[in-house]
Amino acid sequence: MNMKLLTLITMTGLLAAAPITHANPLGTTNPGAHAAQVNGGPASSVGDIFDVQFIDINGTNIPTREVLWLEPGSYTLRVQVVADHARRTQQFRSNEPRGWNTIEVVVEAGKIYEVRAKFDRQNRRQPYSIILHKVIE
Repeated sequence: MNMKLLTLITMTGLLAAAPITHANPLGTTNPGAHAAQVNGGPASSVGDIFDVQFIDINGTNIPTREVLWLEPGSYTLRVQVVADHARRTQQFRSNEPRGWNTIEVVVEAGKIYEVRAKFDRQNRRQPYSIILHKVIE
């Protein structure tokens, strides 16, 4: 057998046996006990708590979604508010301070984190705050 062919076969076998790891800079993963679920809805508008959709993880835009599965760790999440008074949202959006729609979360595997928007009717300058509404063990 030719030495180049033997080397090629050996290298192919080694590569096939090596575990493939992909660095995931976003920290997203598949659902399971090894991950944390972060969800933005559904919420009840009772108490001025509204759904959110996730649009960014750690400064990287993502396709809009209501649920994230994340590896344990610390994340900065940016959201858009899903409220039935959307026209009001548009009115205030230009007045909102930079970063108003972000939240820092530290997540652990096996837990569910509910992120919501809290509407403050009295605060016309910053009517929404993004909150960690509940953690389910």
